[in-house]
Amino acid sequence: MSDTLINLALETIKKELGLPSRDIKINNDWLKERATFVTLTIDKKLRGCIGSLYPRDSIYNDVINNSLLAAFKDPRFPPLQLNEINNLEIEISILGELKELHFKTEHDIINLLEPYKMGLVLEHGYKRGTFLPQVWEHYPSPEDFLYHLKLKSGLPSNFFSKDMKVYYYYVEKISNEV
Repeated sequence: MSDTLINLALETIKKELGLPSRDIKINNDWLKERATFVTLTIDKKLRGCIGSLYPRDSIYNDVINNSLLAAFKDPRFPPLQLNEINNLEIEISILGELKELHFKTEHDIINLLEPYKMGLVLEHGYKRGTFLPQVWEHYPSPEDFLYHLKLKSGLPSNFFSKDMKVYYYYVEKISNEV
């Protein structure tokens, strides 16, 4: 399944660029509703990352949609160009169920985190952000991970409120990285 999902993402992007592409056959496992993230890198540098936190479509459709969004609609990057396709690395994260993290203090949150395993969602009011478990590579300490997630969520780095919601999840990671 993993190689085929990577091929699905690649063929979807190639088709959008006007390149010859092949159809990928649908597998029954892909009809399950699951949330996915598609992360694109070139030379180990982020080139696009878009995903969904909640299952709203089949894995098949979610990978197609998130591949197109990551390649052409990530607001942090210009749309992917034809000359970038040969250097493109694709990673797909299939998210498990989001579960609420129960805490009373920020120290509780930090102590409950599982570095390199756990993805995290932080919500307060209309502000929300997430880090996939892969982001632990950039922020290996629980304090740094939470600090930077607050900033990504649009909150001050020293923000804490008992009203904020924190969810965790695990992912199945698939990539064509060599």
